[in-house]
Amino acid sequence: MVGYGKRVLVVDDEADMRALVGLVLDKIGYVVVEACDGLEATQEVRRRHFDVIVTDLNMPNLDGVQLMMHVHERFPDMPGILLTGEPIECLDHRTRAQFIECLQKPFDIGHLLDVVHLASHVRPYVMSGNDL
Repeated sequence: MVGYGKRVLVVDDEADMRALVGLVLDKIGYVVVEACDGLEATQEVRRRHFDVIVTDLNMPNLDGVQLMMHVHERFPDMPGILLTGEPIECLDHRTRAQFIECLQKPFDIGHLLDVVHLASHVRPYVMSGNDL
């Protein structure tokens, strides 16, 4: 299976969208945890490790950008994938900087799966003190 047990946090205030993304990822082997908004997602990130976060942009409590800014304070290399109903070209630099990919709804599910696969299996190289 493609997911090999990697953990994905799916965050969206629309239950149908959350369930659809979660179901597709689950079917190919990812361990999916769902959250209905950014606040609930931050609580999930405190509880367990995730390999990637897939989040909606506009949500109550904490939006997708605020969520990823909060996550990146603790886990700077955590990959995030943004799902949004807004045109991608209208997103500002601050928003885009938090995510490895931004997908406009409705999005191609195959493309989402490719991006999740790459994000969950590739980590940027982090130089340690021994590498100097």
